[in-house]
Amino acid sequence: MHIGMSIEEEGKVNSYRNAADTLIPYIKSIGYNSIQLMGIMEHAYYASFGYQVTSFFSIAGRCGLPSDLQYFIDIAHSHGLIVILDLIHAHASKNTLDGLNNFDFGQEYGYQQQDDEENE
Repeated sequence: MHIGMSIEEEGKVNSYRNAADTLIPYIKSIGYNSIQLMGIMEHAYYASFGYQVTSFFSIAGRCGLPSDLQYFIDIAHSHGLIVILDLIHAHASKNTLDGLNNFDFGQEYGYQQQDDEENE
């Protein structure tokens, strides 16, 4: 489930709190026992669904604050739902300016491609 895209209003981004109050009771009512959240880490390009992560250490701020995500998880747990965070380390942003490529550990964990003029 992508929190931001889980709203019916076109052009709107859903929030952790709204999703907690509206979607969790519905998800529980149709018999699910878990929710997997995708696009939860901070990412620059919204259309990537969260798979061009710019910070594995912070949540996607478009949907709210860390306390709002905590609220979502607390509500899910109170309904007996397991919350799974979709985390794929191989999908870090290839952009050198907003990604992790030039972080302290160098290029070892970042996107690498020969002749990549886009990031020079």
